[in-house]
Amino acid sequence: MSDSNDRAAVQVGLALSRGTRVANRLQNAAGEGARPPFVAGEGARPPVAMGEGARPPWAIRRLIVVALAVCLAPAAALAQTPPKAFYSLNADGTGWRKLFQLEGYPACGSPAVSPDGKEFAFDAWQMAGNQQQGPAKLFVVGLDGANARELCPGQMPTWSPDGKFLVCSRSAEPSGLWIVTAEGKDHKLVAPAWGAQWSPDGKRIAYYSGPRILTYEVESGETRQVLSGDNHGYRQVFWNMTWSPDSSQICFKAAKPDGTEEMALVDAGGDEFGFKVRWSGKGLWVDFAWHPRGDRLVMAIRRPETKRVQLFEVDPDADDPPVLVAGQDENLNHFGMNWTPDGEQLIVVSSAAQ
Repeated sequence: MSDSNDRAAVQVGLALSRGTRVANRLQNAAGEGARPPFVAGEGARPPVAMGEGARPPWAIRRLIVVALAVCLAPAAALAQTPPKAFYSLNADGTGWRKLFQLEGYPACGSPAVSPDGKEFAFDAWQMAGNQQQGPAKLFVVGLDGANARELCPGQMPTWSPDGKFLVCSRSAEPSGLWIVTAEGKDHKLVAPAWGAQWSPDGKRIAYYSGPRILTYEVESGETRQVLSGDNHGYRQVFWNMTWSPDSSQICFKAAKPDGTEEMALVDAGGDEFGFKVRWSGKGLWVDFAWHPRGDRLVMAIRRPETKRVQLFEVDPDADDPPVLVAGQDENLNHFGMNWTPDGEQLIVVSSAAQ
């Protein structure tokens, strides 16, 4: 736990103590279990004896304590989410630098570099403490961090190969997977689902539904199941999956009933044609970046020894364990990443450790 969290815990504890003392004084003034006098009148109901489901006096007092603690707790005791910012790292591990931080939007993620490599899209939302305020929005900014502009409501954007459209997820009605223009105009509702990722060849859009991965055929509008989690013992498949550069495989995160998390690769034609678990453990983040060359797959894992989320990489075709990505700032948490089309830069979302 950080120093700020220790201080917050002490402040909440003091507030709870004050709330308890106030509640005790209120209870003692009335008497344990006391009720206000009953005056029978027209339409009045007599007191009801305590029965099944009724709250005893000590339970009522506990509710008073909690309510008073919340009211008396100082605002500083409420944990604040550290603001996120965008960074850039060269492919050879040099040149780590901060690109920009979006004013007024401390939460952001899912960077997606445009096909021409000149800008990247991302999602962001406002926060009050640890609570999201309002819907998530899509933004686009230059690769140098300049000229950020708001597009439309949405999350987890990815580009069509020609750069004319993006696909994103929306929670507000009509919710689901939406294709929007590069200017942010609504184009088409694809499906009432979540976590869309456009394939590099432009032919399919992958998404998940519970423990399943499906693809939407852009030209025909047909939907095809790629993976059923039931066949692999998964209770959940997650968003922010990614395609291989040749559009033949999909990399995704899944969880098993015992809490084990896996990074797996599935053939885009279906798991009967190819399936491989590349990593298994706990602390895996829900975002991946597949290098355009095809031999580097970047992931984010929480390191128990540092309690920070750090970038690791593997060769998807090998079986070696993940290794730390060279050049990253190991004092920060790293949550989302995407390679530029030329493979020269990795765009990363990072924040201070909490």
